[in-house]
Amino acid sequence: MHNESYGQADDKVCESCNGTDDSAFNPLIVLASGEEAEYVHLHCARKDSQFGFCWCCQERVVYYSDDLNADSECETHDGESKPDYPEEDADSYIENVRNNGGD
Repeated sequence: MHNESYGQADDKVCESCNGTDDSAFNPLIVLASGEEAEYVHLHCARKDSQFGFCWCCQERVVYYSDDLNADSECETHDGESKPDYPEEDADSYIENVRNNGGD
């Protein structure tokens, strides 16, 4: 029985360059874009401004730049770059440490 995988629908190709996976040097990374699985080469995602990375997810998932907020966060990590405490409390703490040497 001849089993050939070339041309099957499940072949992964880069959305940017249409190239196939090169796991050793230029792997395909999942593009978080919707229901259908899409992929982008790591190199393509790094050089093309239409793609970006969430600072929390890092390079495990690629996003369209429009899907990231101004702080480079995906929908799941939205707001995680903001401190949980009010900024004035942080400033007061820093001032206290500077004035009192952390005592």
